[in-house]
Amino acid sequence: MENLHLKNQVMKQNIMPAISPQFAEFLVKTTMEADIQQALNTVLREYLVLKLRDLKDRCACFEKKWQMNFENFRENIRKNSLKKDIYSFEAEQDFREWEEAETLKNHYADIFEQ
Repeated sequence: MENLHLKNQVMKQNIMPAISPQFAEFLVKTTMEADIQQALNTVLREYLVLKLRDLKDRCACFEKKWQMNFENFRENIRKNSLKKDIYSFEAEQDFREWEEAETLKNHYADIFEQ
């Protein structure tokens, strides 16, 4: 709750976190942006793009392996109609990892759209 309050304060007041001059110079040179704020925006935007690509790839691997999307996989687990034992280590581990990838993918996509 405290972090959310701090985030709201920063966003309302347009507060820039303190960073060293060397790091600021590094960001501006690396991104070739005009100023530090644009450089930070570029770095974060590119980070989100890379995270989303990785998560989409992870989800695609599970879709290929199980021949269905996550919603169908979850439903097959719930109905115990998966072609494999739903209590097997493989099915349970894939469910956890796939659910995490889908959740993070949606989370990062929401942030990216803001």
